Amino acid sequence: MVRRLDETGFGDIKLFQDTEAFCYGIDAVLLADFASKGNVRKGSALDLGTGNGIVPLIISHKMPDVTITGIEIQKSQADLAAENAAINGLDDRIRIIHSDINDISAAETGKFDIVTCNPPYFKRGAGMISSNSAKMTARHETTADINVFLAKASEMLRAGGDAVFVYRPGRLTELLSGGLNSDLYPSQIRFVHPFSDKNANIVLVRFLKGKKTEPEVLPAISVREPDGKYTKIISQIYERDKNSAHL
Repeated sequence: MVRRLDETGFGDIKLFQDTEAFCYGIDAVLLADFASKGNVRKGSALDLGTGNGIVPLIISHKMPDVTITGIEIQKSQADLAAENAAINGLDDRIRIIHSDINDISAAETGKFDIVTCNPPYFKRGAGMISSNSAKMTARHETTADINVFLAKASEMLRAGGDAVFVYRPGRLTELLSGGLNSDLYPSQIRFVHPFSDKNANIVLVRFLKGKKTEPEVLPAISVREPDGKYTKIISQIYERDKNSAHL
């Protein structure tokens, strides 16, 4: 493990990352921000596949009254996530469990108001396979596919709670159909483009547990301006531009 301590820019939150594993990117930031803007009661949150704990850390900043549990299958990453909670003085609000999501149950943890998930984007055997086992596990479906993540999110949610996923647009049909099969109904969908003239490469979906609703397709956003700088809305999400519009 090669450790690096980074400033996240979210208040005073710092983060140890293993540079030989999968370091967080904009997907995690978008996920945490999108989750923070739901309308459900915000008492408790669960992050499935939490990695080094970046999503719980950002949620703890954006939702000060929420307690968060993170589930992570990789022992080294789970230990790092727990350490990150501790160095930020958040181990009273953030609990990290080292487990395969298949092995956790609501009977053990209780149910949550919000479940977040940045699942592996690639099917088993698809995409470029990394020789690094940590990166491979983060990017590719190993012990759980998207339907398992959706079913687990539904199981762990209270009725009417939010399940918030970040995923690839090319697998949106699988995400939506899998959600419906798990009693999760899409309420908001937002596409994210790297540049305004490029196809979307990220999609955010908010599901409601057991509550049928007409999905709202929110205005698409772009990550960067033509000169490569972050757009105003992305700068606001990263809390670098306090005056720009909210996502």
